[in-house]
Amino acid sequence: MPKFQHELTELITTAATYGELYKKNEDSERYDKIKLFGEKLTKEEYMIGFAGHFSAGKSSMINALTGVDLLPSSPIPTSANIVKVKKSDSDYAIIHLMDGKALKYEGHDFPNAVKAYSKDGSAVSLVEIGHKDSALPEGITVMDTPGVDSTDDAHRQSTESALHLADLVFYTMDYNHVQSELNFSFTKELMRHNPNVYLIINQIDKHRESELSFEKFQHSVENSFKLWGVKPKGVFYTSLKVEDHPHNDFSKVKEIITGSMSNWKDFFIENANNTILQLQEEHKRFLNEKINGEKEVHALLIAESEWTNYEFIQNELNQNKKALTLQTEEAF
Repeated sequence: MPKFQHELTELITTAATYGELYKKNEDSERYDKIKLFGEKLTKEEYMIGFAGHFSAGKSSMINALTGVDLLPSSPIPTSANIVKVKKSDSDYAIIHLMDGKALKYEGHDFPNAVKAYSKDGSAVSLVEIGHKDSALPEGITVMDTPGVDSTDDAHRQSTESALHLADLVFYTMDYNHVQSELNFSFTKELMRHNPNVYLIINQIDKHRESELSFEKFQHSVENSFKLWGVKPKGVFYTSLKVEDHPHNDFSKVKEIITGSMSNWKDFFIENANNTILQLQEEHKRFLNEKINGEKEVHALLIAESEWTNYEFIQNELNQNKKALTLQTEEAF
């Protein structure tokens, strides 16, 4: 068996094992994440994610990369759910509803369905798009996510859950909103689990050289992220409105995406292992909170010094502590 297939099989087995553990421990958030992760592994889906503020230009960027105006883009908030785009043999859109049902649109109907359902964050959880004329390389899935500044908790959780599946992430910012604490904190947390993060400062056609030189603007941006401990793999400055802008790096973004296919299997395995570790850490925190919650409940009836005298309480705690030990490598 080739090395990649061997490592992939082991990862699928590990994901399934942890899935049963999360389910047993009633950790529904981790269980949902590991299910999506297992599907990604099974499909061998190499995924490039776009994240950032609402209206930072993520959807427009994806439209430009795919070569087709598929996703809705406007001055108002657009994609309200996860949208995945890839090259395929035929045109289609699969709309995954919150109730678990799915609708498929093909042929001439699919572009309108995409633009309508991509804005419906209340009833739709995921939109999958296959497009035969896409400019994307074969085998790559590009993912658009709701804005990280959304006031909707479901949108934020959807974005965070989806980005843990991404092998490579482009965090996109509007030129006028780069120096936002949310940008710094979100990218710092993102890079804890995925080193393959690039920053895109979009809409640089808004820059006015008479007010500040572009070189000083670049230095200010990159120094600010360094002060927060954010060291991305690269920083790109783009304009989709003024293609011949002297500082436009859009062609470099395209090169990164195209070039990533040359060693995608290495990225895929590395990021899959990082995802497993990330979910382990999250589950440990969940179990610790559960243990502390039980101690607080029982503390109303039993003094701290009396805990060792009550075996039934200790048994409950030991079960959770045993689950924690299953998180170590020795358990496998």
